[in-house]
Amino acid sequence: MSELRKPPMLASTRLGDVIIDFANYRLISNKKQSKIEPRVMAVLQVLLDNAGEAVSRDTFIDEVWDGNALSDDALNRTISILRRELRAFGYDGLVKTIPKRGYRLDYPDQTAPGAHEAVPDAEIESEPRRYRAAILGGIAAFVVAVIGGAAFWFSGSSGSALAGETDAPYHGEISRVNIRSAFHELQTRGMPTDIAVEALVRTQSYDAAIQELNANRDSVIATLSPQEYIGYLHQLGALAFDRNLELAVSAYRQIVQLSSEDTLALTQLARLYYANGEMELAQSYITRAEAAEFGSERERLAVAMNASIITQPPLQGRIDALRAVEAEAEALGESEIWARTESFLVNYEWLQASQTDDFQDEDYAAWITRLEAVRDAQMALGLQHEVLRTRCQIALMISAAGDRRGAIAEYEEILELEVDLMRPHQMHVILSNLALLHMELDELEDAKMYNDLALRSLRNANLNGELTHNWYLAAQIADASDDRVTACSYMSTALQAASPDPGHDYLRDYARELSCEAAG
Repeated sequence: MSELRKPPMLASTRLGDVIIDFANYRLISNKKQSKIEPRVMAVLQVLLDNAGEAVSRDTFIDEVWDGNALSDDALNRTISILRRELRAFGYDGLVKTIPKRGYRLDYPDQTAPGAHEAVPDAEIESEPRRYRAAILGGIAAFVVAVIGGAAFWFSGSSGSALAGETDAPYHGEISRVNIRSAFHELQTRGMPTDIAVEALVRTQSYDAAIQELNANRDSVIATLSPQEYIGYLHQLGALAFDRNLELAVSAYRQIVQLSSEDTLALTQLARLYYANGEMELAQSYITRAEAAEFGSERERLAVAMNASIITQPPLQGRIDALRAVEAEAEALGESEIWARTESFLVNYEWLQASQTDDFQDEDYAAWITRLEAVRDAQMALGLQHEVLRTRCQIALMISAAGDRRGAIAEYEEILELEVDLMRPHQMHVILSNLALLHMELDELEDAKMYNDLALRSLRNANLNGELTHNWYLAAQIADASDDRVTACSYMSTALQAASPDPGHDYLRDYARELSCEAAG
């Protein structure tokens, strides 16, 4: 193998019709520009310097990570981000995985290998101006629309969502569609919903209804039969499931104490623990659900679908199990189970393809089409809470395919609709993705605004365990704004909250990039 080439570092160069602005960490074309993480840009530099040749992991350690220990996940993540950024500029498949040797960058056809020359500063400056002029009107219209809805929500919603500075009542009547959606599972099973619906309609607040049912859970025992009390707890669980983890778990655990083979309570506990990263408890409860006696084929399929995700080995095992459930659900005409299974399948198929970079732009289009079919099926069933989750998947797919503007527009619509469901975790997902998209478009004020709102949503919902990622995002936004002091302050906070396991190595890597004292 020939010795790797190491030409001098250039402030900028060209790859096809894209300018690589190393000095400012940007990719620029005459249509768009994108801010790139410094580490990702450094990896691109090494690949460009050795274009056409495989670059080993050890070389990346020496050239990019300064000889520090490097986990496979950290390098894979960096390569994945680089591929996504190049794909967004129309260059898919430039970075190849060379088994057992490393990664290789192949120049696009119109760029001669070795044509590694600096780009004049004047040409670099002209590209962003053309780009900004083209999108200015769209940004203004988008910001006005979203800020109006977000401000209304933050000043008016109840405490379980993002309460504002006042205690004003919820801004409008909770729609019947959203009420039906909240209790769909209970209604499908012929279980009572009257107490929770009455509290929700009367208070016009999910949080107030949850707190009311929880406050009365001991006093109502004297007036209800054991089976009726289990129904009461299921109503509390349905309200709290997406809004108050602690109360939802408490309600379902009490149900299981009273009725050890209640498959709905067992499955909901498995889902809650799985989402919270408590895998042993999740597997324990879903195994108990699988062993219980089923009241219907739909019930059996619902348990099998969740078991496919919770108990199967990663990716291929899950995909195979989900395909079997999906085929059976389709054959039995269980459209709700089919839709949920299909959405999980798209997610895992995409994740599997992303690990090997084994997909093309047409795959994104196919996945989006499949998710749109899921969304339409859920809309027909009146499952608003599921519809908005599926739309978030679609928006994420649109973003990954390189259409950040399209993703922002989709998230904007979802944001307006999600407000009425008062699900703080889901709102956090939407706001965080909006922050990330605006940062990638170098719209840093908007990125900061959405990330601040995302942080606020977590604090108000007492979801403090998830703050680390948004502190990391806040640091990136501050760094992109040339405020290294603030960036290091955020990273110091993130590192204090982070666990020492390798899953948080990216935080330590980034703190070292910034030369923060907290990096150690």
